[in-house]
Amino acid sequence: MNYNKIPTVLARHSFHKKMQICFLYSQRNMNIENGIVGPEELHNRALPWELETFLMLSVKSIEWKDEDFSGKNFKKFIEIINCIKDFQHDSLMPGGIFRIDLFMIGTALTQFDIQEFWLYRLYRYNYFFEFTNTKVNMPSEFINKFGCQFNDFLKLGFFLHFFIALKCNVPKEIFKYIFLKFKDVVEKLKMTRQEYIEELDKITKNCSDYVYCLRPSYAFPFLEYNEKIYLPVPHLILRAVTSSLMYRLTGGNNKLANVIGKEVIESYLLSILQNSSVYDELYPEFDYFDGKNKKKTIDYMLRKENEYLFLDSKSTKPSLGIRTFDQSSIERNIDIIAAGCEQMYKHLICEFQDKYNPFANKELIKRENLWGIVVVCEDSFIMREKIYESTADKLGIKLNSEEYKWLSLHIGITQLYEIEKCCFVGEDLIKHMKKHAETGRCNDFILADGLENNRIINEDLLNFQKEVASQIESLSLELQELGIIEKDNQ
Repeated sequence: MNYNKIPTVLARHSFHKKMQICFLYSQRNMNIENGIVGPEELHNRALPWELETFLMLSVKSIEWKDEDFSGKNFKKFIEIINCIKDFQHDSLMPGGIFRIDLFMIGTALTQFDIQEFWLYRLYRYNYFFEFTNTKVNMPSEFINKFGCQFNDFLKLGFFLHFFIALKCNVPKEIFKYIFLKFKDVVEKLKMTRQEYIEELDKITKNCSDYVYCLRPSYAFPFLEYNEKIYLPVPHLILRAVTSSLMYRLTGGNNKLANVIGKEVIESYLLSILQNSSVYDELYPEFDYFDGKNKKKTIDYMLRKENEYLFLDSKSTKPSLGIRTFDQSSIERNIDIIAAGCEQMYKHLICEFQDKYNPFANKELIKRENLWGIVVVCEDSFIMREKIYESTADKLGIKLNSEEYKWLSLHIGITQLYEIEKCCFVGEDLIKHMKKHAETGRCNDFILADGLENNRIINEDLLNFQKEVASQIESLSLELQELGIIEKDNQ
């Protein structure tokens, strides 16, 4: 099947049946433990990101027949999914040369987010949306924007994920009760079919971009058509009630986005670093004087034995254009992250020790014991080498020099989730930085070798996990009292 012919084929099938088969195969990819099943189970399946593409093509394909996907017609569904699997965007093969760097961007942005451990995601955004201090009141900001408390979104998302991921014969009355209980939240997560099409057309009007582009379903997983409400890709429900809400909250409001980056995200990062119980010394940002000029240090400065790690938080996120391989968008992102690496280099080499040193050790610290990480909220997955080359250009460092080697191996770039993975199980980020440097490969991820520990040691996270479990128990009791489920089925 030719990719561009998929809309013609889908127009022959009823909207209801397209949504139904999308839901069924999305559900197969879900589990309660991790959110999404492991790579072994995903093998030879309709993958989550392929179903998202199938959904966009289905919504845009206006029906003129009423065929389904049963019997012999099931082959059509398989052909469409295989066609999506095999499709190569024109931007990936300019002049017949495969662009692995662009392929990495497109693939990672559509595949990696959904593989985050659901508990970490929910905990992170619960912290964000419940945060208050003298500079920002996140619960108030949230209610002003959405008219509901974040906890209502969290409950709806987790309850639906839990019962759908069970993959057993869950009574329909349970879902009806959940939808009625959180009907105001559902309204905030719903689009009509026409609204979905309009939103998709704002993102791109080229259906060849659908394989990698932003999906309207990230933020609006519920789809209304012909007086029915569908949830065609339930694997996205947790994304819709977490990161997508943050995008919606800060969209068009740079002032609020900057305050959240400075107050909320930096406070969260400090909290998880402290609760990791790994480091001998840890200092948050403070003011210092360079002559008469008052400046600020890097966000966090840590010591473990005789190794020193600096972290700087950046609230940058991938723009829409990066997902469709717009070169100017990619270059802007490279410049932003390279500026962060430049700042980190200057602090490690020029500012720290010469102009400030909060650590107990005031003796000269060797360069081989200095490390830095630029932490981004969401990674663009642009090849690190391109960012380091841009950083070197800003600093006047020659490529292939020893100084460039130090820069590219001692200053890392990673997203917040990777920091969480280490901190929540009490692993040392410096140890992973050193292992990464030993490979000599700057394009590798810092945690490419995985973690040694898998037992969560963060007490706040463990308490949050208990709270989420207790909410399921409370819902079960409500369902029992209403006679929707029997006590033995709790």
